[in-house]
Amino acid sequence: MNGPIFSVETGTKIPIAEGVSKCVWNIREALMTQKGSRPCLPNFGSRLHELQFTLMDDVFFDLSKIFINDCINASVPNVELKDISVERKDRNSVQFNILFVDKNTMILGDLSFSFDGGKWNI
Repeated sequence: MNGPIFSVETGTKIPIAEGVSKCVWNIREALMTQKGSRPCLPNFGSRLHELQFTLMDDVFFDLSKIFINDCINASVPNVELKDISVERKDRNSVQFNILFVDKNTMILGDLSFSFDGGKWNI
């Protein structure tokens, strides 16, 4: 986990829950898998690999958010997305932050990763 975990119900900091840790692992697994590459699971995975050699402009930012949203909604059903933010670090690198709620425990979690020089660091 990259930041503090907060209870959605009380708003207080709590220790990292097993459920949220599993959600982070499941999100990473889904984002790193090319959509359609798993046998019998044609909707599992993301299309982020399609952006590897594209220009980092507004279209890149919009498509990356769409691909992340579609991937998590289709591949990780126990997660409710709250926010996907994109921040340019320099001309060749972008930082992504995903804020989500584990539907089973109702605990807020986050995941950060980057895209540096054509390589996804999830």
